Amino acid sequence: MRVFSAEWIDQIKNRYEQKPKHQRPEIYFVATSDKYKELRNEVEEWVADFPKATQNKLIPKLQSSENSIQNTYHELAVGNMLKKLGFQIEYEKKVDGLTPDWYIQPKDKTPAFIVEVSTVNLSEETKKSDKQVVDLLSRLKQISVGVNLNINFNRDKVVLDPKLNKTISKKVGCWLLNENPSVGAQLDLNGVVFEIILFNDKFRRVQPMGASYASFVNSKHLRKKIKKKISRYKKQAEMGIPLVIAAAADPEMGYDFENFKEALIKLNTKKELSAAIWVGETESSEREIKAIHNPAAMNPLPNTTFDKK
Repeated sequence: MRVFSAEWIDQIKNRYEQKPKHQRPEIYFVATSDKYKELRNEVEEWVADFPKATQNKLIPKLQSSENSIQNTYHELAVGNMLKKLGFQIEYEKKVDGLTPDWYIQPKDKTPAFIVEVSTVNLSEETKKSDKQVVDLLSRLKQISVGVNLNINFNRDKVVLDPKLNKTISKKVGCWLLNENPSVGAQLDLNGVVFEIILFNDKFRRVQPMGASYASFVNSKHLRKKIKKKISRYKKQAEMGIPLVIAAAADPEMGYDFENFKEALIKLNTKKELSAAIWVGETESSEREIKAIHNPAAMNPLPNTTFDKK
């Protein structure tokens, strides 16, 4: 194993295993959970197929606890699909001072072009909000009352933080333990509303319901990311180098090609953008590329560039 070696996984466990689950970084779960075994195997296979110099760039990124592994994973997924189409690719090759994710060597009638990969994910603001919801639920689950407790609040109006979560959970504990509320009773704590659904002796602690920490991607967020990448590579486009923006998402994000097309609305006026490609999964879980060529591109690519060979 080049990336997920036993020694490195032990280091990750020693560093984060004692922390509460919601405080562990994404890389901890990717490295240790059986849920990500297939992903780990894919990454190892993809990385092994690159020269040593490229591996030395990829492995630190994949092992980083500071950055999302999904970003680099999707870069590799896109690169793997391009290789399957017969292209020779280079990772982070310097092009007039910038290092695009992939530099594609010319092939047949297709000129050299660069690919920048965008991972379809949540905004940092939404991620922080989700993390605080997880924190609140974790605190509530420590209250020693066997009860199903529904939670309802408007995330646009209520901003959770560790201090508020601590206060809320303490007040909920006092309410449940000292006031003997009955089924149907409600407690409103500054817009966070708790309702008792059911008491159950089989539960030793509070079972929260209703409050979800799963958020959905807004196409505006992805559009903003794509526009930023287009602006960044404006000079390279003016030099005659076609720019392709690729996007990929995890299946559980609930984001597909139709959503991607929505994110591209109004971006077809950006002449620096030659094409956009979506790398997603079919119903049989196989990856596929779907391309949208920009009719206004200053550096158009052949319409067959991303056709399956």
